[in-house]
Amino acid sequence: MFDVPGPPPVKDDAPTREQWLAILGSARSTTLQPGYWDLLAENSNQWAKEVSISPFWEAAKTELPKWSAEFYARTGGPLLPTLGLPSFVGKGAEGIRSKSHRNSLSAYRKKKISDWAGLWPQSGPSVPDINDLVRVRIETSYLDGVQFLADKLERLASNKSVPCKAAPQGKLEGYFAYHLYFKHAFLFRVLGEGDKIQIECEIQIATTLSTRVWDVSHGGYELWREEPGSAADWQWNPKDPRFIARQLGHMIHLADGLLVQLRDAITKEKVKEP
Repeated sequence: MFDVPGPPPVKDDAPTREQWLAILGSARSTTLQPGYWDLLAENSNQWAKEVSISPFWEAAKTELPKWSAEFYARTGGPLLPTLGLPSFVGKGAEGIRSKSHRNSLSAYRKKKISDWAGLWPQSGPSVPDINDLVRVRIETSYLDGVQFLADKLERLASNKSVPCKAAPQGKLEGYFAYHLYFKHAFLFRVLGEGDKIQIECEIQIATTLSTRVWDVSHGGYELWREEPGSAADWQWNPKDPRFIARQLGHMIHLADGLLVQLRDAITKEKVKEP
């Protein structure tokens, strides 16, 4: 491990992003090369195209009509609001920089890494250990469709010998979703040459309602994670966007639950009809 000096794992002494980039560059010189972050983004976009037509994802597309029919037979409602599964997307250069910084601070504080560059390999392709360089978000019509689809995809991955793990998300900030992570082999391309690498890909599954809230609030979450402040700064101020976004996230989650109850009640009434 490189002997790179860094501040102690105390929040107030943590390096700013600019300071962190300098520390990172002293340990992993490739990150200082012109266009490095853009190159990561270009590779991420290419990997997203490849995993979107991978055997696992093609199998999921084939199985989706059966899963949808099963869900409808069980609940009387559609699994997805649209036909088909979306394609994966790659993370942009700014997103990679920002998440790398946050992850490094978190991992260093938790003593999971011994220096600020610990998320970067010491040899091989210079790609940070981020679990959503390649990701896809799937919207379900109902809240119970989230875990239903997650279970189907996890079982399919197991049948295809694709290592996959589920990570249900329920955060105080009002974010509710199911995340699945699986490994996929790619080439990290630089000037036409390619090195083999394994990347963890992310599948996010959430309801349409919660996705709309997340789409609007996501930019704010990014800012607040950079400058989190204290809960007291916003919890008693209804004009603070953090108050609105976080409370709205919980309200939408409740609404999703009520929609499931309403759907089930209507389905039962239809069954009673002669």
